[in-house]
Amino acid sequence: MSAPRCWSRNPFLFLSALLLTACAGSSQVLRDEAAQHVYSQPLAQVWPQVEAFMTEQGYSFRTAPGQYVLRTEWRENGTGGANRTLVSYLIQGEPHAAGGCILRVSRGLKADPNDQAGDLSAMPTTGTQSAQDNRGLLAQQELSMQSQRAIYAPSRDLDMELALMRKLDPAAVQKLEAPGAAAAR
Repeated sequence: MSAPRCWSRNPFLFLSALLLTACAGSSQVLRDEAAQHVYSQPLAQVWPQVEAFMTEQGYSFRTAPGQYVLRTEWRENGTGGANRTLVSYLIQGEPHAAGGCILRVSRGLKADPNDQAGDLSAMPTTGTQSAQDNRGLLAQQELSMQSQRAIYAPSRDLDMELALMRKLDPAAVQKLEAPGAAAAR
């Protein structure tokens, strides 16, 4: 019973919560739309723009000759501390049966191999700790080094697909963001 009174006392709180929910939902709708988006231009016309976008984002990459596949080099993901990760993107372009093309972006993550958690200079020295402490520290460092070597399977990155769509087809994004566009779907 206290929840309804709270909302009735402060309609601003209710409206703010409603607005935040709507904004969060619309960004998910946009990501979903980016996942299904078909670019009207042929792939040969879109692909140089994809490469330019990734260059603008600061990524270096390799492409497969004669194919529309781009893989970026590994780069720091903006994470810090003991759990730094590296990110790499794979972008694949395919012609669409109805004309135009589609772009799919996958993101791979892995632990930073240069992270200090596996630094051997931090190894215990004899006489400074008990044998049991040393074994525990060695086990912890081994786990850390194993996790650094782990490469996580790539997953589809709808945020990057939406960023590409914003750059390559801004009119389509504006149409989706227009008031009433969500109701029409």
